[in-house]
Amino acid sequence: MSRFYAEIQGNRRPVSRQGLDNSGIWGHIRGWNTGVEVKGRINSDGNEEYHIWLTEGSNGNKITLLAKITETFAGVQTVEMTEEIIMKAIAEYQIKEIT
Repeated sequence: MSRFYAEIQGNRRPVSRQGLDNSGIWGHIRGWNTGVEVKGRINSDGNEEYHIWLTEGSNGNKITLLAKITETFAGVQTVEMTEEIIMKAIAEYQIKEIT
């Protein structure tokens, strides 16, 4: 049985993919100049862990970690987003505040 599932839709019908404990799952949704990459895996404690990156899309190769989400005891999740990570992403990608 799969541990991870991903769904995506573009100009055709939605499709899904499965990932196992040993394979994890990965996706990169992007345009030419910006994108978001997400990777799910099982960490050394046996819990689900997700990394979320901001990318330069198809035209670039720079990647900036935005957040790490980790499942902990009893399904409670911890989210790591340091101010340094947020400020670096804002400066590098000229992100504007969402209102």
